[in-house]
Amino acid sequence: MNKNSKNEVAEKTAISYFGLSSAMDKFPKGTKINVYESFDSNPKTTGFLGELAKKIESVWHENIGSYSRTARLSTHDFLYYINKLREERGASPLTLKSALIETWMKNIADLYDDVVLVEVVNNEKRKLLLVNTKITL
Repeated sequence: MNKNSKNEVAEKTAISYFGLSSAMDKFPKGTKINVYESFDSNPKTTGFLGELAKKIESVWHENIGSYSRTARLSTHDFLYYINKLREERGASPLTLKSALIETWMKNIADLYDDVVLVEVVNNEKRKLLLVNTKITL
């Protein structure tokens, strides 16, 4: 999949997931969508991140949008899988305020060529969505 079509899939998936309208007259004013393919984080696939990457890889098919027909994970979904692994390790759960969540989302985007991180910004609100552009129905 070329870069433009990958970005289009990711953008359409975010529009669908967050309930935005792709019609320009109905698109929320001041909303900006950014698609990031790489953060040059050079993540290591060992330790917790390695376990998390394996877990995320195994659950993409459970997280396909009914409208977008594309695999995606919101920050909430991603945190759910993080906390399942942390619980297995005997660690306390993280909250949505933890900076580690975004860091690990960026790492996952860097680990897989077909995974991008989409940022939707409207005024002071910011939402993130991991999109696997390869897994579409």
